Amino acid sequence: MTTKRFAKPLPIFLATLLIALLTIEAERFNTSYLDPFNFTCPDNHTIYRLFSQYGEQEVDRQWVLDCRPEGASATHCTWSDYVNIWNEDYSYNCPNHHIIAGIQSFHCTNFEDRQFQFYCCAHSNLVTTSCEWTDFLNDLNGNLEYSVQARKALVGVSSEHNVNRQAAWLSGLHVGLVIRRERVRFPATTHGVIALRKQFVHISSVHPPIKWIRD
Repeated sequence: MTTKRFAKPLPIFLATLLIALLTIEAERFNTSYLDPFNFTCPDNHTIYRLFSQYGEQEVDRQWVLDCRPEGASATHCTWSDYVNIWNEDYSYNCPNHHIIAGIQSFHCTNFEDRQFQFYCCAHSNLVTTSCEWTDFLNDLNGNLEYSVQARKALVGVSSEHNVNRQAAWLSGLHVGLVIRRERVRFPATTHGVIALRKQFVHISSVHPPIKWIRD
């Protein structure tokens, strides 16, 4: 007589853990494919980490945006205008001594592209200097991930469009050092932001900038 063997059911605690992990992964994105979004950090915080995943079917990206405190009060914040037109390259930098603390965007299916606005904040006793662009941070249709180092800040974004790849983006960030005013003195003619290099994100001494490829 042959005995039938049945697969043992997955233990309940393992099934629950798997569901929880999948839920966390789904909820970690701050944005959804094709949907508009308006993300701003809490008061006195700025964006320091970006992760972006491209969806082949949606021809769009979803984003994880993380914030951290700057240790100083925000004294002035402003939204940029839309910084790009459909399917074109762009490069944007915050005003002097401002750091990116928010991003707003909407998607257009006709162009398979997004337009972006950036929220920039100045903080008491903080200045940005020695800004540099990163290299391109993603391949066409590839993931993008970047974290700003300590004592640096994200002050600008650059994106290159590829017509042959349905608005695929090659992007970079502008990052700079952040310095407390009470520790340094600048001549009246000195500016906190150094000239940008094409196709790079602007990095300042407070936090580095970012650069990516639009898909």
